[in-house]
Amino acid sequence: MNNGLRDARFGDDRPTRSLLLSLLTEAGELEHGLACCYLFAAFSLKKELSEPGMTWQRQRLTRMWAAQIFMIAAQEMQHLAEVWNLLGAFGGTAYYGRPAFPQASRYYALHPGASPRLELTAFSRATLDRFILFEEPDPVAVDRQGPLGFATIGGLYRKVQAIIAALDEDTLFLGDPTQQAAAALVDFPGLIPVTDTASALAAVERIIDQGEGTRSDRVDSHLGVFRTIRDQLDAHHGEFAGFDPARPVTANPIVARHSAQAPGTSAITNTDTAAVAELFDSAYALMLQLVLAAFSPGLPAATRTSFARVGIGFMPTVIRPLAETLTQLRVAPTGTATAGPGFYLSRFLPLPAAAATARALVAERLDELGAACATVSAAATLAPRIHDWTARLEPQPRPAG
Repeated sequence: MNNGLRDARFGDDRPTRSLLLSLLTEAGELEHGLACCYLFAAFSLKKELSEPGMTWQRQRLTRMWAAQIFMIAAQEMQHLAEVWNLLGAFGGTAYYGRPAFPQASRYYALHPGASPRLELTAFSRATLDRFILFEEPDPVAVDRQGPLGFATIGGLYRKVQAIIAALDEDTLFLGDPTQQAAAALVDFPGLIPVTDTASALAAVERIIDQGEGTRSDRVDSHLGVFRTIRDQLDAHHGEFAGFDPARPVTANPIVARHSAQAPGTSAITNTDTAAVAELFDSAYALMLQLVLAAFSPGLPAATRTSFARVGIGFMPTVIRPLAETLTQLRVAPTGTATAGPGFYLSRFLPLPAAAATARALVAERLDELGAACATVSAAATLAPRIHDWTARLEPQPRPAG
């Protein structure tokens, strides 16, 4: 389990704030972890005609699949944002921590016996099967439900809804409703500010429906998209005979100096690749800090908006190019296996609530990343992009006098 709040109440079904906050924290960890898993699979797909075995027909399919999985990963990040709003409304704190990859098989109480794991693997039919298992509607897994009454992520959210509905609205909402993040503050389309029971239940329902698509068995839900991709992969079996649509990325890559901390990982021992991987992990951690700041009530609205804009902008301009580079760099000095983004997190380090201090720290970190990027030959073209983001931060007020 992810924390003591839930462990202390395991098997106790009574609705309480502590159980609600614990389950929401668990949901946030899952959303964050799944986003990374989905991104890794999308990054692993071959996308260029210059890659071995590629034809324009194969390229059309792999690029389409990558775009669809990128879309799902972006929605998972929005689900994490929805969870942060819910936590803030009920007296909790936004949090981007999660277990390291690969996740221990029994870390979450999902699918007893099946035990799908959060791990970073290349695009394949087996990877798609695992994604489908995570997005599976709870009623399908009723025979595998655990002591708290759910066996899937959707079931976890149904449990959250039941607790919200059971608790007294007058005492449940401790957060300042004016501090809730909305689409005007952070660029997550349709983000629902949580100010009462109705909006809280609507936010959770949106997450469930977008993932499972249970309301009308939609093909555009996460479950529906993954099933469609799997069907297309099967239908084009002949087209892919002898051809792997994924690059030869290694599962759960990690910089060698961190590998002892995370059993089951694949150490990156190629020096040049490790330098790019370190840069990726640093940019990824800063991106999380910036987006999280938008859900930190202690910061002024202008600062929260500025940080969110820079953090979200990092995703296509810094995170994705570095990740794509890693999937084409050798994981070891010899051999053909390549690396990939490890999404390594050493600590949960939110930015301080003092706006001037937070901005100074972010500007300093952006300069450090820009300098590091300029020294990494494989990613040198990214250096101007990182430096450019410093200028997009909210300007510091000029001192009086």
